Amino acid sequence: MGRFLPLSLITLLLIVAFLRIPSGLTSVHAAPNLPPRPTLTPTSTPAPTSTPVSPAPNLARILLVAGSAYEGAWTVVQWQDKPGEWHDVEDWQGEVRNGWIRWRVAPKDWNTGPFRWQVYDKADGTLLASTASFTLPTGPYGIVWVAPTAIAPEQ
Repeated sequence: MGRFLPLSLITLLLIVAFLRIPSGLTSVHAAPNLPPRPTLTPTSTPAPTSTPVSPAPNLARILLVAGSAYEGAWTVVQWQDKPGEWHDVEDWQGEVRNGWIRWRVAPKDWNTGPFRWQVYDKADGTLLASTASFTLPTGPYGIVWVAPTAIAPEQ
């Protein structure tokens, strides 16, 4: 520590000396024979016209609120046909993360149903829970929240 003190003092003295030396720089002024600059007059800006904004078409969602009990579980959304058979929706399958999973609903599918969510221990695994049937949101910004009910294990 003792050997750094003289070096620090020398550095400080050099900085102070440098700051006290006149720089020799002078300010620059425009020549007196230049023409005057025109004075700009501000113009008024037209007020923006309001244009109705159409809502984004794909903001409807379905949301499975599964909770931590199903963290990492595999989920599949299914749709029911007229005879009553359930079919997997290929693009709406995935793992529960942070207790939930959600999917976008395309406008062509708004207000259709019935659908349900199935919760499995893993892909192609054992069914753990299911939701009641539900209808998809009816329009933009619509959201349908569902929660699973545990399936009793077969005895």
